Amino acid sequence: MSQDEVVIKIDSISKLYKMYKDPKDRLKEALNPFSKSYHKDFFALRDVSFEVHRGETVGIIGRNGAGKSTLLKIITGVLNPTDGSITANGRISALLELGAGFNPELSGIENVYFNGMLLGMTKQQMDERIEEILTFADIGDHVYQPVKTYSSGMFVRLAFSVAVSVDPEILIVDEALAVGDVRFRQKALRKMKEQMQKAKAILFVTHDMESIKNFCTKVVWIKDGTVHEIGEPKDVIQRYYNYMTHDIETQAPNVSTEKSLIADIQYNDGELYWSPVKKSEIVGGKGVEVNKVAVKVNGRPYIEGQAIEGNEEMEFFFDVNIFESIYEPLAGFGIFNQYGVPIIHFNSSNIENSSLKPLHTGNRTIISFKFKLPKLQLGNYTVSFGLNDGTLDDNRIVQHVRECSVIKVVPSSLETRQHGIIIADKPEINIDLVEE
Repeated sequence: MSQDEVVIKIDSISKLYKMYKDPKDRLKEALNPFSKSYHKDFFALRDVSFEVHRGETVGIIGRNGAGKSTLLKIITGVLNPTDGSITANGRISALLELGAGFNPELSGIENVYFNGMLLGMTKQQMDERIEEILTFADIGDHVYQPVKTYSSGMFVRLAFSVAVSVDPEILIVDEALAVGDVRFRQKALRKMKEQMQKAKAILFVTHDMESIKNFCTKVVWIKDGTVHEIGEPKDVIQRYYNYMTHDIETQAPNVSTEKSLIADIQYNDGELYWSPVKKSEIVGGKGVEVNKVAVKVNGRPYIEGQAIEGNEEMEFFFDVNIFESIYEPLAGFGIFNQYGVPIIHFNSSNIENSSLKPLHTGNRTIISFKFKLPKLQLGNYTVSFGLNDGTLDDNRIVQHVRECSVIKVVPSSLETRQHGIIIADKPEINIDLVEE
């Protein structure tokens, strides 16, 4: 089986609903001899196209009502498209809205067998899997009670266990994991990663952007029933976040990410090595211009590309021209790993005694951030800078510059054997024998 094999092909899918102001209008339209229309057309989906390859995990994001669930229902055959076609190669197992496919009057174990048969499994095959399903669900004797007595968490545990037990080629999960507790969510995500390693395809809908960043290989952003963007998770999610929180739409950069991250020139002004800001993405208006960035490590100028181990005192400097006055400056700073997950993220509102003076038209200012860098895993980490006007709860974006600098972290060889985003600094382990 090739990783390039297309397991889901969605070709120009549209879903049209007729919207009537009054139920009687349906009858009037049906009986009208002149075919007069009494409805308005509403497209839940319009001309949606993309492919999912074997081994991919595709996150589908979008605000409520964008058409995400409608799309999944068409893929699973619950709904038929108005136009377009879909081709799926392999058994599909879907965990859609809570309760789909379960009879509330039947017990949990009866529903397990019932759902297994709906997914094409024989009773013998379900007998072979039943112990694994119940162990994974971990709801105890409740499995013998009617599911109408279940909490939402118990329900999703059982439903997810069934969905992954039938060895699907394509697994579809729609928001259901949001109701589970944190332990079960992590357990479910590990199970889904196992499916990825077996070259399965997964479609994953959630409003949890951190799960999308860490788990998905590709993201499809659905906006108003159309495909707004398809791309790398960290890039698409950042633009989606800007749109949802600040109603700002930004376009994907024209230059490659690799090229945009590395400054072309660094020059020494006597104290610092300044790098012109290479903007892989800029958000906001033209009220300010971030010209250049410089870094100090343990009080010494840092040249981009040099390796640091972590635990150093870091200081970042941003040279900014002010073209429009900012009366309540709110300066923010972040360091992100390769998946776009924030490792450090803070702003002047959550630092004691850091109220910033107003910045006026014509000013040129150096804004700096100083802190101790934790021990991090091996890799390149990107730096982002933002300047808003207002308070933490009520502000507007003046300008955010994404990925304007890069720091290279190379911990000691022993530390690289640790797992996790942050490395424990000089941990100690003791074993004390207890005498009986």
